[in-house]
Amino acid sequence: MCNGKNHREAFPQESKWRAKEPLGLIHSNICGPMQTPSLGGTRYFITFIDDYSRMCWVYFLRNKSEALHVFKKFKVMVELKSGYHIKRLRTNRGGEFNSHEFVQFCEELGIERQLTIAYSPQQNGVAKRKNRTVMEMAKCMVHEKEMPYNLWCKAINTVVYLLNRSPTKALENSTPFERFSGRKPGIKHLKEFGSVCYPLVPGAVRHKLEATSAIGVFIGYGIYDKGYRILNPITQKVLLSRDVIFDEHGKWDWEKHKPESFDEAATDEAWRKAMENEISMIEKNQTWELVNRPFDKPVIGVKWVYKTKLNLDGSIQKNKAKLVAKGYAQKPGIDYNETFALVARLDTIRTLIALAVKNNWKLYQLNVKSAFLNGVLEEEVYIEQPYGFLVKAKEDKVYKLHKALYGLKHAPRAWYGDIDSYLVQCGFKKSTSEVTLYVKCKGNSELVIVSIYVDDIVYTGNSQELLQEFKSDMMQKYEMTDLGLLHHFLGMGVIHSDNCIFLHQRKYASTLLQKFGLQECKSVSIPLVPNDKLRKDDDSGAADEAQYQKLVGSLLYLTATKPDIMYATCLLSRFMHCPTNKHYGTAKRVLRYIQGTLHFGLEYKRGEETILIGFCDSDWSGSEDDMRSTSGYAFTFGNGVFSWTSVKQQCVALSTAEAEYISASEATAQATWLRFVLEDFGEMQAVATPLNCDNTSAIAITKNPIFHQKTKHINRRYHYIKEALQQGVIDLLHCPTKEQVANIFTKVLAREQFSYLRELLGVKSVHNLKGSVNV
Repeated sequence: MCNGKNHREAFPQESKWRAKEPLGLIHSNICGPMQTPSLGGTRYFITFIDDYSRMCWVYFLRNKSEALHVFKKFKVMVELKSGYHIKRLRTNRGGEFNSHEFVQFCEELGIERQLTIAYSPQQNGVAKRKNRTVMEMAKCMVHEKEMPYNLWCKAINTVVYLLNRSPTKALENSTPFERFSGRKPGIKHLKEFGSVCYPLVPGAVRHKLEATSAIGVFIGYGIYDKGYRILNPITQKVLLSRDVIFDEHGKWDWEKHKPESFDEAATDEAWRKAMENEISMIEKNQTWELVNRPFDKPVIGVKWVYKTKLNLDGSIQKNKAKLVAKGYAQKPGIDYNETFALVARLDTIRTLIALAVKNNWKLYQLNVKSAFLNGVLEEEVYIEQPYGFLVKAKEDKVYKLHKALYGLKHAPRAWYGDIDSYLVQCGFKKSTSEVTLYVKCKGNSELVIVSIYVDDIVYTGNSQELLQEFKSDMMQKYEMTDLGLLHHFLGMGVIHSDNCIFLHQRKYASTLLQKFGLQECKSVSIPLVPNDKLRKDDDSGAADEAQYQKLVGSLLYLTATKPDIMYATCLLSRFMHCPTNKHYGTAKRVLRYIQGTLHFGLEYKRGEETILIGFCDSDWSGSEDDMRSTSGYAFTFGNGVFSWTSVKQQCVALSTAEAEYISASEATAQATWLRFVLEDFGEMQAVATPLNCDNTSAIAITKNPIFHQKTKHINRRYHYIKEALQQGVIDLLHCPTKEQVANIFTKVLAREQFSYLRELLGVKSVHNLKGSVNV
């Protein structure tokens, strides 16, 4: 009878029960996600409010799953500070608060849980109202000073700091800080959020003629430090200072010195001069000529792009104006024929480094300034005259480009054509196996090898005369920067010691950990958990696809010097679409492994032999979704691998022998290519390349030319290995499974075996380098 009469009772305006001592009851709630990540990459914040004092603490999270970790930190801190213990915790029923780990943690410590009823946020009103107040105040502060949205967490921190020191009706006009700590808070130090300020530059880090202060923006107070938090708007770095001069009426212009249009830039003499310099450089480079407007060809527009380099005090160091073609209007087949980026394979770069180490050659580096502007165009391309620089009495004419401009789709291709023709003219021979590789020989023994990656050039050789001649010619032809010995290349650090060269990506790995909020995480000894299979559907819930793709993409780049995470990363890359929480958790475990191996990299020892040695291996039906196997191979000169892979096979193998046979065939193709490259380097492989395989059946199939009933279904492309064996390109040998280096690229291994094979790969700690080190 009450089906149509039931209704919701009113919620009481004030709670009938209040805690009688600090930490008797803690209110908590999470707010987010924010559309704009903070400077630290966080998207959520969680508040903890003490019911007795209404003191509030705020923490920032990348994901809601970090709630338990944050609560543990808060509990230790607040209990030590107050001398009391948390007795009750009131939250909603969100998964972050209701997980098995969270419930178990509270039960073990005797913390009483108070969970709200579904669709009844009013039962957690203290936390809900606090979050609303904090958000509204933070938004007002950000918009008042016209600050960028990625500073929202700094504003929220400041809001909580101020609310804790402001009287509240819930405490009869007392402040939360006073009720919690027993002493009145000081307020003389309070300043207006977002104000322009000038922190003192200590005398120890400046000379007598330097400015005594730098410009900054006030973004809050040091909670555990007695000082103000200042953001340098130029470098985006945060510093703490107690000696600060404030301009509370000032407002930092976040778009300072950057015009939005030509008309705006033309009113400033400095910008006008910057644009004139750009036009002068273009004409000096003989980039274009003024011609009549064609009737059968499209004319592309151009635009000005403005950039400013500032000093630390906010003053202008240099204005740069670039003229950019509107390449998005170009049509293939009409305005250009092909695009091409001059990018060397990482395998080629590592092979060159390994070869140089073996032969005791030194590696050098050059950088081409404005590389794309040197490219000579083969196609007819016409652009409009730049607005503001129309030639008098010839306003109806257009420019015909002889050389490329930034923004053209085929500018990289034009640059490649220019430098390719110049190197050939200088006597270099282009490799037929790697188009970015050039070799110049003098006599039978002297040579110089050059590898190009867009505008970065790495070169080495055994003749100082040829090396110096190459550098002089390049610096005479192009505007170059001589970077000396190779120390940094494509995000990789190169450390030279007496007996080896060490490659690492320590800086990139540290940035990656910080980006995903794991810079202080607990490390693990292996990247994957043995016997823990990954599949597409595991009922663990959907993860953030964009965040997962960013993480896996970053890990793929890290494999350039860390082959020990190659299998884990390639396994995770199979789930780039619709990843689950388990996939994301596994990816974060790989980051925890990286945390423990930050100082690890690839070591290449010096020596005389340059014999190519290969290893190949496979699992069998390792993929849970399609039962396909995973192939892996590695190549070395005896220490430190320089070429490796881990890839899922394209067909289902019906036996272990077939999977190993396919893996060996794929490794043979790579061995053939490496032999070609080494031949171009002047290192002819006189003997067959040893290819180590731990499966005797696969070796027997390879060496037996007779047709076999059990191999008739194998794709003909994989039988290439038999021909390579007969021609003496490779020699398939048996090696014990424990010594099979490629095993680390095909499956999850136990810790002892993983560490042993990692050592064989040449992945070692930088602290183990012997001899003097030059960084």
